[in-house]
Amino acid sequence: MSKTSLSGDEKWRVRAWKPMPVNRPKLIKNIIEAYPNIAEALVVESLQNAIDSSANKVRIVCDQDQKKFLIRDNGNGMTEKVFLQDYHGIAYSSKDHRKTIGFRGFGNKVYVASGDHVVTETKSEGFWGSSVWKLEKGFKLTDGPRTLKSHGTVVKIIGLMEEIAKQLSTTQMRSMVQRHYNAKLRAVQVYVNVEEYPVPQKKYRLAHRKKIDAPIHKIPKARLVGYIGYTKKDLSGEDQRICVAVHGKMIERTLFGCLVPKNLRIERITGEINADFLAQSETTHRHGFRQTRLRKIAWGEMRKVINIWLSQIERIEQEELSREEKRFLSKITKTVWRILKQVPELDLGVGRVRSKSGSKVDFIATKTKRLEETIEQKEKPKKERTPPRGSRSHRGLSLGFIDDPEEKEIVFQSRIFRINRMHPAYIVAKRDKRTREYHVVKCLLNKLIELSPPQSENIVQSISELQDRFFRSWAKEYM
Repeated sequence: MSKTSLSGDEKWRVRAWKPMPVNRPKLIKNIIEAYPNIAEALVVESLQNAIDSSANKVRIVCDQDQKKFLIRDNGNGMTEKVFLQDYHGIAYSSKDHRKTIGFRGFGNKVYVASGDHVVTETKSEGFWGSSVWKLEKGFKLTDGPRTLKSHGTVVKIIGLMEEIAKQLSTTQMRSMVQRHYNAKLRAVQVYVNVEEYPVPQKKYRLAHRKKIDAPIHKIPKARLVGYIGYTKKDLSGEDQRICVAVHGKMIERTLFGCLVPKNLRIERITGEINADFLAQSETTHRHGFRQTRLRKIAWGEMRKVINIWLSQIERIEQEELSREEKRFLSKITKTVWRILKQVPELDLGVGRVRSKSGSKVDFIATKTKRLEETIEQKEKPKKERTPPRGSRSHRGLSLGFIDDPEEKEIVFQSRIFRINRMHPAYIVAKRDKRTREYHVVKCLLNKLIELSPPQSENIVQSISELQDRFFRSWAKEYM
């Protein structure tokens, strides 16, 4: 078999470099699948591009009926090179990673994958251009009508996918903007659809707040700036924990590995920390940061600050809780005492007295006798009134607390009705002030009936009537 030899030109053609074949539509769809929610990614990436261009006013519009999406900003616009290569290309980006955050070359591909085609117009210092962009065909420059009066960019998506359009109502887009860019809303005005006012910065009613401005000594010119707070009520899931923002964009919510004391609720801890120096530690899948030295140092510094703050909040909360509990018990005592005047069958003639032998302690209800003594005492002048024997000089109702998960909702010990704070029902009821009061009053009523059951042939009916009268009187206290 004869061997064939190649000429010089043929050898060069065989060994020459050739461009790698790329299935552009499939590549872009694979990039888009990296986002957990394509509709949210469309809003987030659009707004991020506007912020990166130094825009301070952005308008986002979604027409769900005509399947159109538009974003307009007053930023610096794009130069010719950026517009032709970075914007329309894949993995091209001239953004400085120290000043921007995002996919850098991949984010704006969400536009072309979200609808039929994209119309873009941009105006910068030395360039004014527009294009039409389709996923299958690519892009082409156009001489369409110029609508921009000053620097900025307009992106229109025509033929928006129906499943995406359904998720872009005014309320939903406003929520997306607040969730991802709450820290930036003070500097950038973002308008949604035809709203006259920009999306407001989300604020919380904080019981405790600490300002953060901590330098990172091991990293030159690096600072952690923001605040941490503890709210009065539980927050929604997306507002819990501390938001870490880089260049105004929320990257993750975390507690930096801190252990929250048992007396504090994780659901009430929130805050915002700006750490722009962490931009280079951002992961490509945008679900957190790489485990870099920068991140470890920053997390360690924040852990020290938050642990000290949590211990301080724990002490303050305990002091405030004791004062609040005293006010609560005082209020319940006065309320129940006024009710008992209208329901004499439940008079607090319940005491601990010794039997004749002096060795046995019994619960004795002396309702009729106590009522007669009370009437006699009221008829006397105040100076001549004396407290009845075997009882204190106050009205006779004493409330307190007990912490025992094995006990009942309310326990009668040493002439004191003790509310069990560890009972599951009380733990749930204390989340709301009025529900907590109703729970305690109802438990106290049941305990009074248990200690002094009605003397009647039909006990069930008598108890039902007592409860109805009691709660009607309780309701009048708030009417």
